[in-house]
Amino acid sequence: MSKIEESIYLSAIAAKALKVPENGFLIEEQPLDKNLLFQEDTLIPVFVSLSNILGEILLHNTNENYDSVYPLNLEKTKESLCFVKVVENNSKNSVPNSLKVLLTMEVMDSLFIPNQENKIDLTHLVRTWREVLSPIKEGQVINIKDFYESLVIKNLEILSKEYKLKK
Repeated sequence: MSKIEESIYLSAIAAKALKVPENGFLIEEQPLDKNLLFQEDTLIPVFVSLSNILGEILLHNTNENYDSVYPLNLEKTKESLCFVKVVENNSKNSVPNSLKVLLTMEVMDSLFIPNQENKIDLTHLVRTWREVLSPIKEGQVINIKDFYESLVIKNLEILSKEYKLKK
């Protein structure tokens, strides 16, 4: 199994554990099926990126052999949902699958917040990633840490505020 296939498989396990609905996702008020969103050029790059950052925060100080949760590169492409896709790299993978699933579950739990109609609106997430990554040259490898403030902090901050308003 390739690293990309593994990331899709483990994301599906995380989604199943969280009981993520098969449908009920919206982007720009258009309904989307979960299976369409769990592809290497749709939301998998977002899960991989945020899981890697979360893993680095939690594991980097405790494991000097820490590489990354998902050893995949991100590449800019306007052909994808969030203007980014995952691509294989040659780095090793020392993180157990169980930990990958737990970190991915945490990321999904932070992103998949139902609105009043019990729909998960991903419009803000997609718009943010597209806006931030638009200036990047097509085909360029992206280091998510370069966009930590704009893609991670601000995005999760807004989602956090929306969640608090709905409670």
